[in-house]
Amino acid sequence: MSNTKACSGKTSTTSEPKTSSLNTRSVKLYLHREEAMIEYLKISQDLEMYGVNYFSIKNKKGSELWLGVDALGLNIYERSDKLTPKIGFPWSEIRNISFNDKKFVIKPIDKKSPDFVFYAPRLRINKRILALCMGNHGLYMRRRKPDTIEVQQMKAQAREEKNKRQQER
Repeated sequence: MSNTKACSGKTSTTSEPKTSSLNTRSVKLYLHREEAMIEYLKISQDLEMYGVNYFSIKNKKGSELWLGVDALGLNIYERSDKLTPKIGFPWSEIRNISFNDKKFVIKPIDKKSPDFVFYAPRLRINKRILALCMGNHGLYMRRRKPDTIEVQQMKAQAREEKNKRQQER
């Protein structure tokens, strides 16, 4: 014979944990944490430094600067201010990026513009910068590419289904 207790209108044996009330609290806590994380991400995305990877660099004169790599291109910042770029290179205006050992070169599309040369403390950092540039540029190009016919059809179908659901309400 097992002992039973009523818990939220359901019966459970005393040897089993009271899962219904614990699950309800866990779900509420989870949803609260989930909502908090989503709110945090929404706020974070609006911050000026969101999505920027900074690298310590030096220019030809030896001045210490920051290189910022993000979804829209490359920016050069003074050491004391990571918010206001001093020089910007949007992906659409960059012809080539390369490095040789610690030297890194950004070549603008406008051939009349001078190349921007800087130096990283280590070769490994230049490899990371280049890999990050390649990844961000690839995503930049993908975002600007028109959708394939299949994707356009799927989006149209999704819009139609959404409209039907709204009309049913």
